[in-house]
Amino acid sequence: MENLNFFTWESLGTIVGASLLTFLVVQLAKKPLDGLCHLMNFHFPTDIFAAIVGASVLYGSGLALGTITDPKAPLSIALCLINGIIVSSVAGQMYNKVITPPSSFGRSPEPPEPPEPPVV
Repeated sequence: MENLNFFTWESLGTIVGASLLTFLVVQLAKKPLDGLCHLMNFHFPTDIFAAIVGASVLYGSGLALGTITDPKAPLSIALCLINGIIVSSVAGQMYNKVITPPSSFGRSPEPPEPPEPPVV
């Protein structure tokens, strides 16, 4: 039988898999996080939250695949943070495509056709 997993550790290690999971997690957690921050009179930017989620996905994937050999190595953590920023920007573009589909980018709406004159 064929492997029918949506996500695997290998796919989460790619920019597409990490960006998709980051997009989904941020969209699901944005409202509760905003509500919690509102109760504490604190503003937590969604972009920073997305970068943290993206870095966490890449870090977890690296640990699971064995590409990160020393979990406390500063260079591994720094690389995950940098790549997490890239992943979060791709996830942000996914959000933009969902909100404003590509068919409506850069196009002005077609002007309506003038009404036909009444027949007398």
